Amino acid sequence: MNTITIKPSKPFFYNPGFILFVVILALLNNLEHSTHVYHSISKTNFTSDWMNWVYCILVNLLIDLSVIAFVVNGRHKEAGIYAFLIFIINLLYYDGLEIFPIQINNSIAYVTYSSMFTYSIYTFSKLYFERVNSQEKDHNLRAELDSFSEKMHQADDSIKAFNETIRQKDIEIRKLNELMLQLSESNKDLTSFKIKRISELTCKDCGHVAENDFGVSGHKKGCKTSHS
Repeated sequence: MNTITIKPSKPFFYNPGFILFVVILALLNNLEHSTHVYHSISKTNFTSDWMNWVYCILVNLLIDLSVIAFVVNGRHKEAGIYAFLIFIINLLYYDGLEIFPIQINNSIAYVTYSSMFTYSIYTFSKLYFERVNSQEKDHNLRAELDSFSEKMHQADDSIKAFNETIRQKDIEIRKLNELMLQLSESNKDLTSFKIKRISELTCKDCGHVAENDFGVSGHKKGCKTSHS
């Protein structure tokens, strides 16, 4: 009787999708903080203030997307650096650095955001280069595997053709053996026929071998041994 074994499934909290969803929620939770800090130091001046706020939100969404990209691509060091920079932004939002004058806090914000923008350009350029190289390597490896598979297919066809040739040769050898056997039987029959024929043409009285049946009849009439 067959038994069905059910493997225990991992809890939902181990699901990578759920973990990524939590990361996104954590980044969205900081979106207000980072937007407020960036708005306070932004030099952008649109015609309406709400447009300034939308621009600041988009800038910080770009930063959040960078963190998500680092997480998805397994770039833990880069994600950790961004997490530290976001930590500084949160301190500025909560006035955690109010021991410094506002000018110094703004300077810290300038340095933090400038570091993020510059580091993201460097990191994503490097990541792009690595991904392109990885795709090229995968393409070359796939081409080599296809070539190897084609060679194996050709070798398999050659082996099949060789096996078919061996099979045909084996059939020919069997036919030849059968022919040799028939020839041997024919030789036996011919030998038996010769022995029988010689016996018929041989005079039982004197041992004379006639050339044909007429010779046998003529010999019997003139055979001295038969008359004595």
